[in-house]
Amino acid sequence: MTAHYNLESIRALLTNGFSEKELRYFCFDHSNFRDVHYQLSESTGISQIAHQLLEHAERKELLGFLLDWAKKQNPAKYEKYKPYCLTPSIPTSKNEDYQSSQNATNQFAYSQQFQIEDEVYLSLDAQMHKQVTEFDARLRRALPGSHSYTQAKNKVEIDRVLSCLAKDCETYELYWTQGEDDCDAHPMRKLSETLWLIGFHECDVIDLWVFRHSKPARQYVVIHMAPRPPFDVYNYDNSQFSFIKQDEAAFFKDRYVTRNEYDDGYTIIDGNSVELVDAELRFRNYKDDFMFLIPRLSALNPWPRFGLESIVEQVYNSLRKANKIDPFLLKPLQKLG
Repeated sequence: MTAHYNLESIRALLTNGFSEKELRYFCFDHSNFRDVHYQLSESTGISQIAHQLLEHAERKELLGFLLDWAKKQNPAKYEKYKPYCLTPSIPTSKNEDYQSSQNATNQFAYSQQFQIEDEVYLSLDAQMHKQVTEFDARLRRALPGSHSYTQAKNKVEIDRVLSCLAKDCETYELYWTQGEDDCDAHPMRKLSETLWLIGFHECDVIDLWVFRHSKPARQYVVIHMAPRPPFDVYNYDNSQFSFIKQDEAAFFKDRYVTRNEYDDGYTIIDGNSVELVDAELRFRNYKDDFMFLIPRLSALNPWPRFGLESIVEQVYNSLRKANKIDPFLLKPLQKLG
């Protein structure tokens, strides 16, 4: 039977359940959606990206593929906006027989839904246990004997904590979050003596705190990132630059290229058009910024959310306003989990 999709639910999932960057990555990473990627400009907002994704997926019969990606990427967000499939209408003149059949169909659908929800909860619980246990093991290795709020004493300790988190971080789904904005922390590696790459963000980490708790799901790392200089591929005047919080470019071999060149897949080097094979997207914060590092199914990334992500965002904004990490400002996070 042909699936009938609830397009408005899928639209809500895309626009409210994922960030603009996540949708852009999806378009680029999957060849059957690459046409959408090529249509996006730097100024295209998340609503328009979601609209173009939906339009393309419906036309190419890829809505199921899109939903499978969303469920795998983050089951919590996927569950929030269900249902995505509608019961197809069945034309009939025998209204009574149809109603009886429909009731039986609905009853079966409800039982199946509850069974699926139970399976999802059990699956998420097992995943969460695995993720937070691995995260806890890495914190114990990095800062043995630490408890509650512990500040890294120096650059050596900062690097040791980040190194412990970075190794095979995709296996336990390390995430960065600022509340509403969150994404995979992979790739994560040290770029230089002063820089770390965390989920395509170039991070000059000048302060790091670890929060340890008897409930591993509540644990997290929070970092303070110093402002980075502007990418040398853009020409900003002082009046423009003062208003920019973050920008993006791409790193290719020994140089940076613009985001538009990255999107086109080519740049000009010594007068020749060169394909940007293995170019890597990069983000820079131009103001002091902060980031929480957590397992994807941490208490700081709750499911169902019920607005709890706003607590993380409020704490993030408090840190930005204070321009430093202060354990007092982190206290509201203890409400989670």
